Order: sequence, then structure tokens, then C-alpha cells
Amino acid sequence: MWAAVGASLLPVYLATLAPSITWANFGTDGGDLVTAAAVSGVAHPTGYPTYLLLVRLVQFVPLGTLAYRANLLSAFATALSSGLICYLVQAAYRGAPVWGQAGGVLAGLSFGLAPLVWSQAVIAEVYALHALFIVVLLLALLPAVATPTRDWLGGLALGLGLGNHLTLVLLAPAWLALSAWRGKGLNARAAFRSLAGMSIGLLVYLYLPLRAAARPPINWGNAANWQGFWWVVSAAPYRANVFGLPVAALPQRLQALAEQFAIQVGWLGLALAGTGLLVGWGRAPRVWALALWTAIVSLVFATGYNTADWLVYLLPVVLALAI
Repeated sequence: MWAAVGASLLPVYLATLAPSITWANFGTDGGDLVTAAAVSGVAHPTGYPTYLLLVRLVQFVPLGTLAYRANLLSAFATALSSGLICYLVQAAYRGAPVWGQAGGVLAGLSFGLAPLVWSQAVIAEVYALHALFIVVLLLALLPAVATPTRDWLGGLALGLGLGNHLTLVLLAPAWLALSAWRGKGLNARAAFRSLAGMSIGLLVYLYLPLRAAARPPINWGNAANWQGFWWVVSAAPYRANVFGLPVAALPQRLQALAEQFAIQVGWLGLALAGTGLLVGWGRAPRVWALALWTAIVSLVFATGYNTADWLVYLLPVVLALAI
């Protein structure tokens, strides 16, 4: 069932896929990302090494332009995320075959067809892949996959996900704690496995100094030295935007948020999300706890982020509401 959900969305994305670079849908960074991947360079802060490596891989596919191939990565990532959301919900409601199955399909399609999600599925940007890493972290908390391998792979996904978009750090403490929780408390071995997996995944950031040392034509910050590396990874040019929204602009931002909730999920969707939170908590509490945490911290971050593209930071909120 979950594969059918993802497969049904893929033609929708392919039919509306941007043919090349576009500034639509907040895609102004697409040219930098596609070009940096093509020349094995370093993109604008935070460098996005995971994304660049995956885009470079798909750029070898002999189909359309290099930009079109990067757009394809977003389409496939979003379709896969939607299918896995369906699987996640159905797995949590195993034993309730009718409404559990229907709920999974509804969750997957609600996410995949939300206007904000759809907008990122058809352009070269990091947010579709960002959503996929969040879904993988949620899957790793399902009771049915509580194994040592789960801890390693979940930690690895967290590390690689941080190499795709650093805002995943907002979820990291909660995921690490929940992944190590074993009944009555934290399990030290599980915590070690998760942290070790994350550390291995974070090695993807070695791409930045290694490629910067080769002096590629796209080389933001010259990450070959520590000062340049930290400038890139810490997003130095954008740090002032975090919670930088002027107080006077807050009422307008809150109004825009209310409008976006109506557009992305609708008021009926919000009511269903609240019901799902209450009903599903007892079945997969760690999954639901991380989904709730994701919604809260992403909403707070997006509200205070003082840029024109603050809206894309609501994508994890839409993901959590769908679940």
C-alpha cells in the first residue's frame, strides 16, 4: 500500500517538474546548488555536502539538463517520503486494519499533495530531502524496529541529514533521547550506538575542506582552513536571521501563519491532526512525541526566521500534521 501511495504521486510531480533552474517556489538557491554539485564545489553556507553528493550522483543520469536531474531528486525524495509516511501510520495502527490502513493512505497523500510540499518536490532545493530524513528518523522509533541495527542506522541518517540541512539539529536532542529510551529509562548502549552512527554520518562534512582545497570554481568561504570551514558550516551570513524577526513584524507573521495552516492542511485537517495525536499516542508514543516536537520547534523557528523564504521551514510542520 505504501509503495502505491508514493508511485501515485510521482507522475504528479513529474508532470509539473521545473524543466531547469527556476526561482519559483523559493528556489533562488537552485543555480548555486546545481552548479556546485556539477563542479564538485562548495555551495553557500552551510555547504550542504550530503545534498551536493546526491545531486552529483543523479547528474550522471542521461536525462535532460543537469538542473532537471536535480529536480528529479526532489520529486523522488518527496514521493518516497509520502509512501513511508503511509507505512509509518499503518505500522503504528497495526491491528486496526480498516481505519489504520485508510489513515496511512490519507496521511501520505495529505503530505504529498500539500501545496508547500508539492512546491519543493519540483525544484532543485534541499527541503524535499530534508523531509525524507525526518521520516526516516520517525521510522527508526517504531516499536517493531527496536533493534541495535535501528540505533546505528537511525544515527547515521541523523548525521547525513545534518549534512543536508543543519536545522535537523532542532530534532537531534529529542531523537537521541527517544531512540535510547528503553521502558523505564535511557539505555547507555543504545545511546552510544545512536551517537556513533550520527558521528559516522557527520563525516560527510569532510567533503567541504577536501573539495575547497582543490579550489573548485564554486568555493564559498574557502573551507580548506578552519576559519573558512566554520564560516560555511555555521551559516555565518545568515545567523542574524535566526529569531531576527522584528517585534513589530510579529503580528503580520502570525497572520501569515494562520493563512498557511488554512492553505496547507485546512481547519478540518488541523482537527484530524489533533485527533490523530490523541488516538495514536498510546500505540507509538516515541514516534508521536518526535512528530509533536518536530511540529513545535519547526513552527517556532519558522516564525522567528527573518527571511523572505521563511515559509519553507514550515515543511516539517506539515509533515508532522499529516502523521
